[in-house]
Amino acid sequence: MRQQDWTDGLCITGNRGKRLNCNDGGEILEYSDKKLVIGWDYWGKETFLRREDGNYWFSSYSFMAPDSSIADEYVIALCGAPEKPWLHSTGRPVVRIRYSSWNLEDHLDNMKRDILEFLAATPQAQRILLAGRAEEAVACLLLASCIKKRYPSVRTGILGMPWNVGRESRHTEENCPQEKRLRVNPSLLLKENRAQGIDTCAYAFHVSNSNPEQVENNLRNLLDSLQIIYNFSPPCGWGEKDECKSAKNFIQQYPEIFKRMADCCFDDLKGKSAPPEYIDLNAWIMEDR
Repeated sequence: MRQQDWTDGLCITGNRGKRLNCNDGGEILEYSDKKLVIGWDYWGKETFLRREDGNYWFSSYSFMAPDSSIADEYVIALCGAPEKPWLHSTGRPVVRIRYSSWNLEDHLDNMKRDILEFLAATPQAQRILLAGRAEEAVACLLLASCIKKRYPSVRTGILGMPWNVGRESRHTEENCPQEKRLRVNPSLLLKENRAQGIDTCAYAFHVSNSNPEQVENNLRNLLDSLQIIYNFSPPCGWGEKDECKSAKNFIQQYPEIFKRMADCCFDDLKGKSAPPEYIDLNAWIMEDR
């Protein structure tokens, strides 16, 4: 068994289970070759799903919608990591989907179900912006496609993904298992969706310490797939070397810039923005000083 804070074996006797390396135990509520549900004596009920390595991994999932919201624009945040507080700085209600970082694919169907139920109860919703980490890019695309199929009039967009260029291959929902679809190239899936008439707007937030001209040229090559590319080139000595951490540092330091980014994305979803463009966030920062 694997949890966020521990890895251990479980000895099951009758309807009771006990961890091998400590005194924690509980009632076995469900046990199969795919799932283990245990009601711990002191920690409440937990679900573990069996993965390809043969271990049972802790699985958590929650869907948190804003209370009594009547907005026409929403942000849907996939949070497989610690909470992203800057998503609440856009001035729009946030739907939060929390899950264990290792089992996104196990909960994709739950996410689709809950999002569709939320939209059914929120008929005034017209524009949805999904946001997440790099590994959530394909999941966000699949969720956006699900929304468009059920509610064609709702405009959907995705912000914050590195849309890498990869080899051509088809990975549509019809011919690829779910767990494989989550590991494919998001830019290719985006093009395949559009070829099928499923239009989702894509916006890239890119942070790089590389040569600015080289970064700009590489990202401009993706503008046939993306509506807007936001690029931030950190000054020497700023942030950390890891690009993901630099992105986090940037957003925490400039929440007003992130709100401006979201505003541009929603303007594009409204049809108000200009054709695809490359936006240098460094210039925005200088404007605000």
